Amino acid sequence: ADVGVIRGNQGYIDALDAIWQNIVDTRMHITGGLGAVHGIEGFGPEYLLPNKEAYNETCAAVGNVLMNWRLFLLHGDVKYLDVAEVALFNNVLAGVNLEGNRFFYVNPLEADGETKFNHGSAGRKDWFGTACCPTNLARLIPQISGMAYAQQDNAIYCTMYVGSETTIELPSGPVKLQQQTQYPSDGRIRITLEPQQPQQFALKLRIPTWTGQQFVPGALYSYAGAEKSPAWSVRINSEAVEASLENGFATVDRTWGPGDVVELDLPMPVRFNTCDQRVEANRGRVAVTRGPLVFAAEEADNGPVQQLALAGLPDPAQVSIGLTQIGPSHAALGIHIDQPPRGITLIPYYAWNNRGEGSMIVWLPVAGG
Repeated sequence: ADVGVIRGNQGYIDALDAIWQNIVDTRMHITGGLGAVHGIEGFGPEYLLPNKEAYNETCAAVGNVLMNWRLFLLHGDVKYLDVAEVALFNNVLAGVNLEGNRFFYVNPLEADGETKFNHGSAGRKDWFGTACCPTNLARLIPQISGMAYAQQDNAIYCTMYVGSETTIELPSGPVKLQQQTQYPSDGRIRITLEPQQPQQFALKLRIPTWTGQQFVPGALYSYAGAEKSPAWSVRINSEAVEASLENGFATVDRTWGPGDVVELDLPMPVRFNTCDQRVEANRGRVAVTRGPLVFAAEEADNGPVQQLALAGLPDPAQVSIGLTQIGPSHAALGIHIDQPPRGITLIPYYAWNNRGEGSMIVWLPVAGG
């Protein structure tokens, strides 16, 4: 991507666009994981996306973030940020435990608690003989702050939502921004703008793909059920405003003054996802997501998870959200599905295997599915 721009080589860019489209349409796990096949550590045939046998190297997820960030800078389209975000919050963060001292080289979407899938271990390891994954995590995480905003001409792009403070130099003058949010656990974002004096510029707020009718760009995954996603909204100084949508960004172009406050609300209902029927491993199954997070059922909450099945797509009234304790000092956002004869508790995929070895599953079978 960089060389294509620097050298003006459109052939490079065309090839990269074709590769990206093939990945999101046929070869990417819902967690943003890439490279499904052990041995070659790479892509197999189209629609080969196994769960228990998936490879999904942590390094490949890091590469997925870095590639999509560059594609966003190249094309200015939200869809690339959305793929980067899904890979970051799910596959990348799953690569390290909550204490930061044990790692996954391999990131399957199902585990039985016994198979030694992770370079000789059925769980996380403290290090690897080839230690590319821990070091790639160490180089990516500090870069995320530099991916929170972008600027072009007289426009500020809010690209990754995270509590932050920065100053961006625009042709019309510097603008200080302070962002407050609990994203990705909550979809409310509050941004306070502090230009030195009133000035006109465009503020562009990313509206993620997951706010619509599918979790991530591409043709592989769709939300199940007929219900429409609740609408996102923008308020400025507590007053609702209409924001035009351009390449996935809600754009507000106006004269801003010191102390103006922008509030973006991205509702986060629990959604059930289906997969393209050509993916054999996921036929008759659903994956649970909320916002940009993929959720998984783990043995510590449910007993052996290979025995779990949904009686049907749950009614929203059957779903509750709270905190699930996953360590002495850690709790994760938990989803509980209350279906007879028993309920199912799920935690974010990134948080699994922090309570010892045990079974885990992302794609839950649906009775009669």
